[in-house]
This record gives sequence, structure tokens and C-alpha cells, in this order.
Amino acid sequence: MLGLVLLFVSPILISWAYIAGLINLGPISLTNRGNLLSPAVDLREVDAAAGLFTEAHLQPGEWVLTYIAQGACDADCLGVLDKLLTIRSLLGYSGQRVRVIALTETASAAPLAANYTGHVLSDPAAHDVLESALAHAVDTELPPQIVFIDWRRQLVMRYDRDAPPEDLKKDLKKLLRASQIR
Repeated sequence: MLGLVLLFVSPILISWAYIAGLINLGPISLTNRGNLLSPAVDLREVDAAAGLFTEAHLQPGEWVLTYIAQGACDADCLGVLDKLLTIRSLLGYSGQRVRVIALTETASAAPLAANYTGHVLSDPAAHDVLESALAHAVDTELPPQIVFIDWRRQLVMRYDRDAPPEDLKKDLKKLLRASQIR
């Protein structure tokens, strides 16, 4: 009889002890690898960012994987752009819902190769808006960043430009899966 009472009462006692802080199960970790912006930065009302969204041609359920570059798109910028384009292609069918754009402050002096056409946007106003919105969201100035923007024009997640491609791919797959619109 005592065993039966313990069977039903012990989960309640353990739950109470955990909530009261008497039991510590260690740190709770999130599964995302990037820095989730909470709350997300809303860019809908920002006119200066309109060029980015016009260039991306976003449909409901699509995302923009944006590299916020400093100056013109140089060799480092093209390297990051290659990484992002590769990640998009590794997503398979879901990759069709991702637009990849490098947002620069100034236009490149040299013409870009054909495979970068439509992926480099020189828009100083949109660049400054995204950079300042991101800096405001994290309360500090940041080096060039990779950001995820959803179809509702919400700045959702950020990464350093040298983040491992596997981390970006895993987080992007989760976001795409969670945001499927049928």
C-alpha cells in the first residue's frame, strides 16, 4: 500500500522540489546555434529597408539570408556569399524558399561573376538601417554579420560571418520547417 502511495505522490513532490529550486538539473540549453533576437526586430515600417525586400521578391514562407558587408563586396564578401549559396543548395527542395543577398554600403568597382548576379545589393540606406537595428537589438556595435530575415520582414537571428556553415544550415532548416505555409 505504501508503495502505491509513493508511486502517485513522488512525481508531485519531485516537481514541487524542482520548481522551488531545491533540485538543480543543470543549465537549460537552447538548440539554436546562432543568436536569436528576442524580440525579433520589425523592419516593416522602415522605408530605407524596402530596397532589400524588393530585391529579394519575398513570398509568404520565404526567408532572406543576408550578409551585411562593410564597404564594397570584396574577396571576403564573395567568400561568405559562396558559403551562403552553398548552404542554400544543401537545403535541397527547401532551399527554394531562401534568398541569399550580400548587402553592401558601396558598389563594387569590378564587375561580379555571373553566379553572383542578383545576390549583391549596394544600398547604403538599407545597409545602415539593418546595421543600426542589429546594433540596437544587441546593445553593441558588431562586425559584419549574417542575419536571417523572414517573409514578414522580421530580423530573427544573427551570426558572425565566420560561423560554421553547419550551424547556419541546421538553424535555417528548423526555421524553414517551423514556418511552412500551406
